[in-house]
This record gives sequence, structure tokens and C-alpha cells, in this order.
Amino acid sequence: MGRCVTCFRLCSLMLPLWICTPTTVEAQGWIISGTVADAAGGPIAGADLDLFSDLAPTTHIIVTGDTTGVDGTFSMVVVEAVAPGAFSLQVDPPPGFMSTTLSINLSGNIDVGIINLGSGWIISGLVQDILGNPLTPIDIDMRGSNTGWIDLTGDFTDAAGNFALTLPALVDEYRIVFSMPTPTPTVFPLQMDNVFLFGDTVLGTIVLTPGFTVTGSVIDDTAAPLVNIDMNATDALGNPAGLFNDDTDLNGNFSVLFPAGTWEASLRSVDPGATQEWVPHTFPPMVVDGPVDLGTIQMFPGYHFFGEVIGSDGQGIEAADCDAEYSATGIAITVNNDTTNNNGEFDILLPHGSILLEIDPPAVGPVRQSVVLPLDVAAGAPVDLGFIVLPDGVLLSGRCIDSAGAPVGLVNVELFDSATGLLYPTIHENGALDGTFSFAIDPGNYDLMLIPPAGLGLGPTFQSGLSVLANTHLGDLVLVDAVQLSGTVTAAGVAQPDVMIEVSDPATGFIPPWGTVITDPNGIYSVSLTPGIYNVNFIAPVATGYDDHLEANLLLISDLILDIDLAPQPPAGVASLLCNPAGSAVELTWSNIEPDYDTITVFREGVFLGQISGTETQYLDVSPLIGVDALYEVVATRAGLNSPITACTVTAPVVFLRCDSSSDGILTIGDAVTLLNYLFLAGNISCPDAADCNDSGLINIADPVRLLQFLFVAGTLPPAPYPETGPDPTGDNLGCS
Repeated sequence: MGRCVTCFRLCSLMLPLWICTPTTVEAQGWIISGTVADAAGGPIAGADLDLFSDLAPTTHIIVTGDTTGVDGTFSMVVVEAVAPGAFSLQVDPPPGFMSTTLSINLSGNIDVGIINLGSGWIISGLVQDILGNPLTPIDIDMRGSNTGWIDLTGDFTDAAGNFALTLPALVDEYRIVFSMPTPTPTVFPLQMDNVFLFGDTVLGTIVLTPGFTVTGSVIDDTAAPLVNIDMNATDALGNPAGLFNDDTDLNGNFSVLFPAGTWEASLRSVDPGATQEWVPHTFPPMVVDGPVDLGTIQMFPGYHFFGEVIGSDGQGIEAADCDAEYSATGIAITVNNDTTNNNGEFDILLPHGSILLEIDPPAVGPVRQSVVLPLDVAAGAPVDLGFIVLPDGVLLSGRCIDSAGAPVGLVNVELFDSATGLLYPTIHENGALDGTFSFAIDPGNYDLMLIPPAGLGLGPTFQSGLSVLANTHLGDLVLVDAVQLSGTVTAAGVAQPDVMIEVSDPATGFIPPWGTVITDPNGIYSVSLTPGIYNVNFIAPVATGYDDHLEANLLLISDLILDIDLAPQPPAGVASLLCNPAGSAVELTWSNIEPDYDTITVFREGVFLGQISGTETQYLDVSPLIGVDALYEVVATRAGLNSPITACTVTAPVVFLRCDSSSDGILTIGDAVTLLNYLFLAGNISCPDAADCNDSGLINIADPVRLLQFLFVAGTLPPAPYPETGPDPTGDNLGCS
């Protein structure tokens, strides 16, 4: 009995487990059958059938026999293990018929009967890229003016780029959108608007242009993500890009498909229920030729400023334009609703900080000047700026061209008051792309400066004394080719930053506004000039202790690299040094390479001879070394620094006075006695050449006789050299000691 009770209790415990344990699911081979027919009951062959479990509506269940035969019937076998339950049977017919989906409960074989499908129009075509390659997969979506978006059949292109979708037979105007539904699409969607359809239609070849994804994140001033921030983009002509899915998500991220090209994109808040408004953000022109990551963009809270723009007559000015920038940096602030209404009123959004608000008159109408208002923007209620008056003015205009007559765009046009030289505060004075410029100013006399964009190879120009008392058109202003003056400023080989270079007119001393530049940290400078003659002054910072350096009357007709060393430099040595005998002396002559030598010093055989003024160009050695090679050296000195040595070598000739055998410089009877002593008593003669009184090349009794005849009998003069000392004009072997 106990054993039976135990068994009963054990069975009682296990029974619930047996009841709760699910039955193993196996492939049942259930058959779903039926007929697909048109509205008139005619069979539809080639319809495709798919089965989905309501528990997994995106996963196909594996079946066989899922295509209707010529009689429209089908017998579809479920070959996958499924549990009984609710299922969806999707019927996709061939073109010309509308698809449908049936809800069925499946627990065994089932015959769903006749499935009638409505007919429709076949909309077909081919989708290619710009190179003619077929595009797939391309999704085609359609929206009627009266029907909204439509559930279509066959709305994807095949491998050849073809499509043939079925549209309900409803006459209407449609929007048709072609897009690539992939995570990284390579083409930009195409939207066709106002397509009138009233039957089967061949749309022909649809060409989709390249597209690339632009990504980024948007945060507020506290670094929190911003949701529902909309992105817009326009090209250089202001045409919109037509972006799709272009709002930030819950994490502030955006991933927007852009067409290839150059775009100016902006971000703005479009949430009408937001309690805080955000100042729009505009990006610089963006080249989209591949994926672009814009990083993290911070947007700032905006505060309302409103007012009314009027003229000098007190009337509101319609279509005046509002622009804004940060005072400290000049960075532009995007302003929405930036044009005044027909009463001259505006209401704009500005960020916190010091702001310059610029009000520009409309392009047409009376000539008026722009106005700039400095604003300190803080959080708070909207601010009323009241009436803003745009003063009357006169118009100064012209066009910039090059020497070939082609327009030069984006020229920086600056105006100076002729009387004071002060910059006139014009606004938007830069030239347009077509070279024209125009701005409103007070009547007066002005100097006009034109600075072309860098990289065009054109030089700046300056016109003074323009009388602008009424609207004045200057016509075509020619900008000539520029020459570039550049180089490096050093001191003893060390680069010198912050050196000021001033380029001036030698005749007037005028320094044009573009004529002043500063060396960079590497001592490099560069200035673009029109060809001409200039003074170029290099001014070192006072703390360096270096003197200014002036390059005067510098001729610039082509690009010139001019390197300057501000450290005191030794002067160049003298040039063209010549050493020549000059009677009993040696004469040195030269030319001065530099005009500002302090002194010039002359050495002979390393021994100091003399020092003369730095402007001298000759020196006379009156006591040269006779008959031997002598080395002469000339050194120029400036600011205590010596030039390199310039040298020459010369042999000073032996000079004597004929018949002066005693070498005392005069002819007396003593010279005859000295000769007789030499001939007959073995006396000494220091200069045998001088003792050769008749210049015979020999010393004999004829020599004293010749001297005595000259002295006492009025004989002929002695041969040269006489009556002045000099070298022997005839060669012999006598010489002098």
C-alpha cells in the first residue's frame, strides 16, 4: 500500500511537468493551396507567394511550390518546422496587378480559395548612373496628389537596372522618388514632381548622380545633444540641394546624403515646440566628392532683436539686409529672416556676446549707406533696437581688369580720406566676381586702393585725389602684373622675426598701405608690388639693438630675392688695386666698392705705412724699398670692422742722379774726386750706375773728365737721369748697391 501511495504522489508531481513540456516542432509538410485570379476571375500565372509568421514578420518561411501555374493555382508545401499559429501569406503578382497579403491561421493543410487581385498601370523604365551603368537596388516610391504614398508592387530595379511596378489605376499627378536603400548609398535620390499618369507609362532612362554621406553631431552650449536640427544646403547660385532625412536624431547625430558638388550647408532648429531657439550654423563652402565628417558642431542659444530700418525721409525701407559677426574675431553669424518686410521691420536671432550688426540697404532704390551697430547680447527678453536710419550717400563704382582686359574678381577695394589719410569705413567694398565694385559713401575727396587676390600675379595700385561729389563711375581700372620682393632677414646668421619692412616712393616718401610687412618667425618676408623704383627700409625691433638697414633706389622690374643681415658687416675690400712706380716713389690706386668707408690703411711688407680718409682712392709711398719685390696691402675700415685685404706687389726701381758718384744728390767736384779715388786708389762707390757719367756702361777716366768738363768748361749736360733722379734708361751691368 505504501509503495502505491508513493507512486501516486510521484505521478502527481510529474504530471504538471508533462503537461507544461512543449511538443517538439517538426516539419509537418502542411500544404497551402488556392487560386490567384484577376477581378474578373481570370487566372493570374507567375504570381509569387511568400509565407511569414506573425511572430517574425520579416523572416521568410521556407516553402516549395510558391508560384502560380498557368491556371492561377498554387500548392505550396511548408518544408520548415513551424508551430501552429497566425501567418501572413503575401501575394506578389506580375506587372499589371496589385499585390495583397492574406492573414491565415495555420495548423495543418489549408485551402485559401480564390485570391482576387486588382489590376493597375505598369510604370516601367531603366535606372543608370552618369556613366551608363545599371543601378540596383533602386527603390521607387510614389505619392499622388490625392492619394498620399502608395504601396507598390515591383518597386525595385533588377540587376539590369530595369523596373516595372504596378500602380493603382488612379489618374493623378504623382511625385516619384528613386533612391538607393543601402547603408552606404553611392547615388543621390532623384525626385520627379508633377508627373501626370493615366495609364501604362514608360519613364525611359532615369539617371542618378553620385552621392556621398555627410555626417556629424550637434550639441548645445552645455555639450548636450540637440535633436531635430535640420540641415539645408545650397550651391553657389543659391539652388537648394533637396536633401532627404536631414534632421539630427535623439543623440544629436546626422547622416545626410549629399549630391556630389560644392555646397554651403547650414543647420537650424525646426522644432516648433522647443522652448529655446538656437542660432543657425553655416559651414564654409564644402566640396563633396566622397564621405565627409563634419565632426561636432556647437550651436548657441539665440535671443531676439527687432527694429525698423528707415531712410532719411523717415519711411521704412523694405528688403534691407541684416548681417552679423562676432566683434572680436569677425566670424560671421548666420542670421535667419534677415530681410526687412515692407514696413522696414525685422526680427532676428543673435547669440550671446559682443556682436556687430550690419544693416545694408536694398540693391535697388535710392543710394543709401550701410550702418553697423555694436551690440552686447545677453540672455533675456527680446530687445527693441528702435528706428535705424540708413544715411543718404553717393555711389562710387568701377571695374577691375587685367592688362589683357579680363575682369579681376574679388579685389579688395579700400578708401581713404584724402585730407586725413584715415581709412573710410566702407562696408562690402570688395569687388564682385565680374570685377565690378560699388559702394555708397559721403561726398568728398578720397584716395582709392585696389588689392587683387593673392595668387593672381597682379600688383596693388593706389589712386589719390578722387573727387566724389556725386555718383561716380571710374570705368575700367587696370591692374598690372606684380613683382615679388621677398627674402630672409637675419643677424649674424640668426633669423629675425618681427622686423618691419617699409617700401616707399623715393621721390615722395609715401608708403602705400600694402607697403608695410613684418617678417614671420623664420625671418621671411614677401611683398607684392607694381614694377618701379623703391626705397626699402628694414627696421628691427628696438630690443634687438640692431640699426635700420636701407636699400635705396631699388629697381624692381622682376621678382627679386633680397636677403638682409642686420648685424654689423665688415665692408667689402677695395677693388682694382694697382701698384706702379712713380719716379723714386710707388703709387697705389684703387676704387672704393662701398661709399661709406671710415678709413683706409696701407701696409708694406706687413708694416704700417699710413692711414687716410675712407673716401681716398690713392696713396704714394715716397720711400719705397728699392730694387726688391714689395707687398702692399690695403684695408678699408667701417664701424670698427675691417674689410678683407686687397694686395699687390711691385719692385721699386733703382733711381740715381747721373754723375753723382758720392750719392749726395748734387753734382760737385767732390764727385770727380770720388771717381778718381775709385779708379786709382781703390775707393768705394755706392752706385756705379751714377758714376758712369757718360752712360757708356763702363767706369773709366772718361767719366770724371766728362763731369769736370760739365762743371768747369760748360760741357754738355750729363745723360739721363739728370737733372732729376730716376732709373737708368739704358741697360748695363753696373747697378747700385
